[in-house]
Amino acid sequence: MVDFTKIIDKKEQYAEFMAEQIVTVCNDYPDRSAGSENEVKTAEYFAETLKTQCGCDEVTVDKFQVRPQALTSWVYLAITCFILGIISFFFIPVLGVILNVFGLVAVALQYVFRTRAFDKICFEGESANVSAWRKCSGEVKGRVIFNGHLDANWNHAVNTKIGGKGHAILVILSLVGAVVSLALCLGASIVSECYAGISSPVIYGAGIFYAGVASVAFIPVMIVTYYAVDEKKVTPGANELTGATLSVALLKALNDENINLENIELGVFLTGAKNAGHRGAKALADKHYDDFYDVPTLLYTFDNIHNSKDLHVCYKDMHGFVSANEFIADLMVEAGEDLGVDMHPNKVMSPLGATDAGAFRQGKFMSVAITGINAMEEKCYNTVLDTVDTINKDALADCFQVAIKCLDKVDAVLEEEDHHHCDDPNCSCHHHE
Repeated sequence: MVDFTKIIDKKEQYAEFMAEQIVTVCNDYPDRSAGSENEVKTAEYFAETLKTQCGCDEVTVDKFQVRPQALTSWVYLAITCFILGIISFFFIPVLGVILNVFGLVAVALQYVFRTRAFDKICFEGESANVSAWRKCSGEVKGRVIFNGHLDANWNHAVNTKIGGKGHAILVILSLVGAVVSLALCLGASIVSECYAGISSPVIYGAGIFYAGVASVAFIPVMIVTYYAVDEKKVTPGANELTGATLSVALLKALNDENINLENIELGVFLTGAKNAGHRGAKALADKHYDDFYDVPTLLYTFDNIHNSKDLHVCYKDMHGFVSANEFIADLMVEAGEDLGVDMHPNKVMSPLGATDAGAFRQGKFMSVAITGINAMEEKCYNTVLDTVDTINKDALADCFQVAIKCLDKVDAVLEEEDHHHCDDPNCSCHHHE
C-alpha cells in the first residue's frame, strides 16, 4: 500500500501551486471563451505543465470544431418563439401552439440535455481538450481520471447584481410564460376551431381571452432573458479554472513525491468548451466510447471549487436528469469523512445545474462531479467578478486532500480479489458479474 499521508500534509503547498497557475493563465490568456484562440493556448500551457512537472507518459492536445453559442443559442431561438407565440394568440392561436412547442423542444434539447441538435445554426470556432496519462508500475487493475475545464464563461449580467438566483428566476419565468401561452393558444384553437383573424372575448370566451391579455406580462421578462448573457464580455474565470488546476496538482504531487501506483493508471482530462454545452467532454466521450472497459475506470470532475462549506458530491447531474455513478460518489464522500471534510452528498441537483461529469455519464463513463460554489448566491459565479482575488486556497486545499484520500481508497478497493464496479450491462471486462 502507498502512504499518501505525506502528500495530504502538503495540501497548502499544492493549493498555492493551484493559485499560482490560475493567476498565470488569467493574466497571460484572458478572454478564453469557448472556441477562442486563448482557450486553445490555455490547453497547450497545461499540456506542457503535465509533460514537464507531472511525470505523464503521454500528453495530447486534441483540437476540435465547436459552436461557441451552442448552449446560449436556445435563448435566442426559444425566447423568440415564445414571444411570437404570445402574440400569435391574438391572431392565429394554432401558430402559437406550434411556436411554443418548438421553443420548448429547443430548450429541452439544447439547454437541458445539452445535445447538438441545433449546433449548426451557430458560428464555428476551434476548441481543444488535453489528455494526459501516468502509467502504473504493474498490471493495470483500475484507472482514475481527474477532470476540470479550461474555458471561461461570458458575463451573466444579472448574476452580477443579485447572484445566480436572478438568472434562474428569469429562465424559470420565461418557461412558465411559454407553458401558459401554449395552454392558452391550445384552448383558443379548440374553442374557436382554429380561428385565424383578430381575436375577441366573443370568439375565444372571456376567460381565455383575458388570460391571454394577462400573459403579455411575460414578454418583458423574456426580453430581459434575451440579454441576461453578455457575449461581448468574457469573465476572468478564475474559479472556473480550479478544477483543471486541481487535476494537474494531484498528478504533480505524486510526481514530486516519486510515488508510482502499482495497479492504477492515472489520467487527466482537461476539457474545452464546457460553457458551450460541455462540448469538450462530449468530444472525449465520443473518442473513448469503447476504450475503457478493460478495467474499472473512475472519472472525477471538479467544477468551481470556491468554498469549503459548499463542497458537494453531485449524485445527480444535467438538471437532475442524469444519475452519477453512486459507487465512485460514495468513495469521495467517505474520503471526506475520513479527513473531517464534509463533502455534502447532493442527492437532488439543482434544476439549473450541469457539469462535464453529466456529459461523460451520457457517454457511458463512471463519472461524478464535485462542486464547491453556491451558484444561486455567489456574485462571482459566471460574472466579471470571478477574478483571481476571489480564489479560496483553503477550499482548494480541502478538496485536494480529499481527492488524494479518495485515490487511496480506490487503491485499497482494487486490491480486493472480487470487485464489480462497472455499471454498463454490455461490458465484457473481467470484473463484470
